[in-house]
Amino acid sequence: MARSSKAIKPSPRSSVLSVASYSIIADGGKSFAFALKRSLGQRLIFGITGRQTFLIFSAQLLNALLGLFIAGILTRLLSVSEFGVFSLVVGVIIFLSVFFDFGLSSAGMRWTALAPSKDRERVRAGVVFTIAGVLGLTFILAVAIAGLVIQPFVKTSVVYVFLVTAPFVFAIPMQEAVITQARGSNRMGLLAGFLILPRAFFLATLFLYFFVGGLTLELALIFQFTSVALSVAIAVALFRPSWKDARQEWTVLKKEIKEFGRHVYYGRIVDGLTNGIDKILLSFFHGVIPVGFYSISLMLTNPIVTFSQALSSSAFKSFTTRTAIPRKIIWGNTFWCIGSGLFIIVIAGVVVPLFFTSKFDSSIPLVPYLAAGSALAGMNAPYHAFLLAHRLGKQVKIMSWWTSGTNVALNIVLVPLLSATGAGIAMISSYGLNLAMNLYYYKQGTIEALFKTNERLND
Repeated sequence: MARSSKAIKPSPRSSVLSVASYSIIADGGKSFAFALKRSLGQRLIFGITGRQTFLIFSAQLLNALLGLFIAGILTRLLSVSEFGVFSLVVGVIIFLSVFFDFGLSSAGMRWTALAPSKDRERVRAGVVFTIAGVLGLTFILAVAIAGLVIQPFVKTSVVYVFLVTAPFVFAIPMQEAVITQARGSNRMGLLAGFLILPRAFFLATLFLYFFVGGLTLELALIFQFTSVALSVAIAVALFRPSWKDARQEWTVLKKEIKEFGRHVYYGRIVDGLTNGIDKILLSFFHGVIPVGFYSISLMLTNPIVTFSQALSSSAFKSFTTRTAIPRKIIWGNTFWCIGSGLFIIVIAGVVVPLFFTSKFDSSIPLVPYLAAGSALAGMNAPYHAFLLAHRLGKQVKIMSWWTSGTNVALNIVLVPLLSATGAGIAMISSYGLNLAMNLYYYKQGTIEALFKTNERLND
């Protein structure tokens, strides 16, 4: 049989033969390794999902590279203690942003993905952006108060820093709205550009201060969040949101939030502890300097997760009509997580002193722990996206409660004893549990989806 890319085309519901098996048949019995490589490589690279995945991943990789340059400049312009406070404030703001979602992002993303036309997508985007803007105003007050709440737990004075930063965080809830609307409408080009813009603007500002001097901790934070606001304004304009029949769409969205989004939100509230509790405990028990080391290690290992997130973002819209995740996505994502994790562990000893100076060499021993945790987090991404696409909000909520509870408990026990290493062990354990639960609920969801499909075929 002549070989061609069209000769092998398993259906989305195929669960009997793997992608590798099809390739072996088509190639006349060549080796499993060659067949698997060929199948995964061709399908992941040349398919629509593959092209979008590499577009988003390239943007995220560039974003990570910009982050390295930004951190490199900040570590030279700020003291180790100031960089630790910078990392703490950013971490707390990200942590608080989870509480100001109220199920909007997950419900809005799926709601937009199911829009019957481009015009409806624009109206739904307009509704989501309006709500996110209102949430942004209340978010300013929350950040201002956060400094007062956190101060008793931190050895360094942070109240003034939070008060100065608060007026510039208005766009943070809208940033999440832009990302989820781009995923829901499958506008991967816009999403790719939006991922790069905030750090590009921030880096341009830092370059100026790198040569003329005078950068303070407060200015660095203001520039960080002003860059986000400017990027959000550009992205919203490109969406060309509409408010025609917005009241009717808002009624539908409220129902989607109530029946689906709120379950994901309750889970994310607990899950949000993962984004902040580690740094807060580190600063409380060991000061802000270990927070800086820990943040550098997280930054180095972040690209492991970015590819998985890019792949899941590209496939999300198609997941809404599939009964199972294509094997090419599962295998490709798994190989990436393991391979990239090992690669980052190997190069960490060279990258840290090169980009961040020898002051941050203490970050290097943390990299293996955070690389393992990030690899497990990346493996979770496709399953998590699939469950969201199929409106399994209650399952996502249960997973979030269990895995975040485990993460918080382990951080409370291990961080006082092992400092940042304890946070790394907690990360590995919680994401390992999360993967096991994702696989369990995914299996339940695919069986239920197949059953419903067979019911419809028999009617």
